[in-house]
Amino acid sequence: MKVTNPSIKKLVILTTHFGDNFSGGSTATHEIFQDLQHQFEEIIVVCRKIGHHTFSKLNFKTYRNFRDAMKILKSLGDDRTIFYGDFYNSIWFVWTKKTFYFTYHDNWPEMTHVSKKDFFRSFFYLPVYQSIFRNAKSVIVVSEYKKKYVSAYTRSVYLVRNGFNKNSFTTKNQVSLPAKILMVGNIEKRKYKYACRLFRKIDRDFPAEIHIFGHILDRALSGKLESFGFVRIMDYQKSIPYENYRCLLHTSMIENLPLSICESLYYSIPVIAFNVGGIAEVVNETNGILIEPFDLDSMLLSIDQVIYNEVILSFKKNDLSEYDWKLASQKYADILLK
Repeated sequence: MKVTNPSIKKLVILTTHFGDNFSGGSTATHEIFQDLQHQFEEIIVVCRKIGHHTFSKLNFKTYRNFRDAMKILKSLGDDRTIFYGDFYNSIWFVWTKKTFYFTYHDNWPEMTHVSKKDFFRSFFYLPVYQSIFRNAKSVIVVSEYKKKYVSAYTRSVYLVRNGFNKNSFTTKNQVSLPAKILMVGNIEKRKYKYACRLFRKIDRDFPAEIHIFGHILDRALSGKLESFGFVRIMDYQKSIPYENYRCLLHTSMIENLPLSICESLYYSIPVIAFNVGGIAEVVNETNGILIEPFDLDSMLLSIDQVIYNEVILSFKKNDLSEYDWKLASQKYADILLK
């Protein structure tokens, strides 16, 4: 891309982990600005941890604590600098009186109800995010579901879908696929608390394996999951062979709009998920089965129907054209560089 606004010289990205090997939000920041990097003479990334990235040139400023971060931010910026954040620490832009843009990837206020710990954490996160929304020049969201929430705090909110890598593949007949079930997402209670309850209902002679891909954030929970004989923990892998699985199972209590669901649908692999967050924006009666939260018996019945080929989905309504990194990058450029 050519520089569309030559008065903009610098981009400052404030995040926690920078790279494409962390969370979905971190990956989104990496993918979007990778395509926009030549719009700027310099990109400065202020973060705690540096991961894998494919940028040609970056200037990293790492911080160890709040004091470090505030000192760095106060030293940066002039009228030719754009400030951008993707996590709750963007409140530091508010405190340092920076004009900034923000993308909301998180799951508040729904997280309030996940656990007692999260209930008490909500007294911090809710007012912090609300302040970010009110003070950001623009807020970007990835689902209609979150757009409705953020719109209560700012009029300047834009929906920009995240993308995913669309590799070439040969479509396989659902019936011919092996009896393997895929789960994708970092192992934590929000995503897998109900998985443990579901697995207790599954017979020992269950004819399928369940493979779970993701970083292990809760080792005790990972151990519980792996105690079921039909479950295998595959750890984090950058490339997941979706096309080799009969279906994607998603047991999250709350969600924004996970890219793993979009990726699965791209490969014509049906999704079985609780109808939470923005999932219904892509999953419909032709490409998956939405379960009322948190009806484990219905979810188990749907798994059996897919595994035993009692339900064959047509994927007639499976438009994922909006979920494209290049399209997302162009939309970001329109917002940040207008």
